[in-house]
Amino acid sequence: MIQVENSLNLLESGMEPQDSVKPFKKLWAILPSVLILATSAFLVYYNLSLKPQAPQLCWNQASLKPEIQEADPLKINAWRWLKTSTLCMNETENQKLRILQKGLYLVFGEMKRKMKDKAPFATRLMKGEHVLNQKQSEDNIIKLLEIYQFNEGDEISLDLNDNNFDHMEKDSTETYWGILHMVSYNS
Repeated sequence: MIQVENSLNLLESGMEPQDSVKPFKKLWAILPSVLILATSAFLVYYNLSLKPQAPQLCWNQASLKPEIQEADPLKINAWRWLKTSTLCMNETENQKLRILQKGLYLVFGEMKRKMKDKAPFATRLMKGEHVLNQKQSEDNIIKLLEIYQFNEGDEISLDLNDNNFDHMEKDSTETYWGILHMVSYNS
């Protein structure tokens, strides 16, 4: 009877007797933390598995073939491409690149001649038969860095020194040009 009175006194004062602490109250304290942790882990996994992967870089670069003969009158196969085909462009039989995806492209390059002379030193970036960019230089180096919009089926090429390679550096780090696909779009 004394124990019941003590329990009643404790309950009236707002305290619970130690015997009556129930194990499920401890579970209620831990359960929200476990639920939050499990939900967070699921959401992270779900978002990572559904997140689109970064697109593959689509680019190509050409350098002058070191074995090109100076006496070759046509010199139509002067460029050596690193890749013959990518997801957004491929090489044609006439040393042009055919664009396979409409979008913005960065065209880059550097042309260097062996010595400064009075011979013509110029580049022409062509889209089909149209000149997109023409540069001429008195110096030994011409640099190219431009952004263009190309459509599917466009063919681009670079004419270097009117295909006169007699005084051109053929080192792939000194005379090269390339293209990098930046953004695709539809419209």
